[in-house]
Parts: sequence; structure tokens; C-alpha cells
Amino acid sequence: METEEDLVAGVLRYAMESAVLEQAQAEEEISSECAPTSGSEYECTVAFGGEPVRSTISVQDVSGIEVESGGRTVIDSSRISYEVVEQEVVVTDRAVQLAMLDAVENSQDGDSPLSNPRCDEDLPAEQVVADGEQAEGACYADTEGWRAWPNWSEVFDISRNSVAPIVTKR
Repeated sequence: METEEDLVAGVLRYAMESAVLEQAQAEEEISSECAPTSGSEYECTVAFGGEPVRSTISVQDVSGIEVESGGRTVIDSSRISYEVVEQEVVVTDRAVQLAMLDAVENSQDGDSPLSNPRCDEDLPAEQVVADGEQAEGACYADTEGWRAWPNWSEVFDISRNSVAPIVTKR
């Protein structure tokens, strides 16, 4: 029979695996493990493409995680309350390229629309960074419109939050 710690670890594993796959914007074989460390904290590691992506999670409430349904005990993951305290995030070249396409699309109504998005040729296929930290590499887009300088490209730095890459003009 599984212990409450096992049940909580399973719920957290699923949540962290889902977060990593969403961040990466790619289908990849992943594996994970979560284990209690001290008190109500759990350490989780999701292996994505051979890179470990770690997080520390504080679990506040697990009361009611087991629910009776039709004479059987089932796990209701919505009944667990937790907060991600520290998190590493995965940045893939595909997710960065999608973020650049969004930046170009969102610029079309402004004075200086962007076009021709591209990134460094040696942009790592995947990298793991701390939440909010800057990732390796840069991306570029040409500036169009009446405010554009000839042969001028905007430079974008790549940072990361727990949802998606953020490309920010320098």
C-alpha cells in the first residue's frame, strides 16, 4: 500500500513533468522522481533529454487527497496545495523560435514591425537555467516601417520563466 508521501510524490511528479514538457514545446522521452527532503518540502528532478531539471516544492496541505468514489479510494490531485519554491526550467531552441515568431507577430501593429526572425546558429538545442535567468544565445529580427534604420536588426536576449521563453529586446 502506498504511503501519503508516495501519493504526494506521484502528484508532484506529474505536475513537474507537465511543466517541463510545456516549457520545452517538444515531445521528448522524460522520467522523473520526487522525494520528501525535510518537513513538507519535496525535491523533484525531471530528466529531459539527459538534462536534469530540478525543483523544490513546499507542500502546504494534503488533507483529502484520498477520496471515496463508488466504494473505491481514489487520488484527487486537486486536493493537494503546494508552492514551487525554487525551479530550474528547460529552454529548447524550438520554444525560443516560437517565442520569436510571437514577438514578430505582436509587433505588426506598431511603428516598427519586425520581420525575418532568427537565432544564433549555435543556440543550444536544450539548456537548463534557473527561473528568470538569462539563457545562452541571442535572437534577431529585422526592423521595418518608417522608424527603421537600413540594415538594422533588433537583438533579443533569451530568459525563461516557468511557462515559456521570454525574448526581450536589448
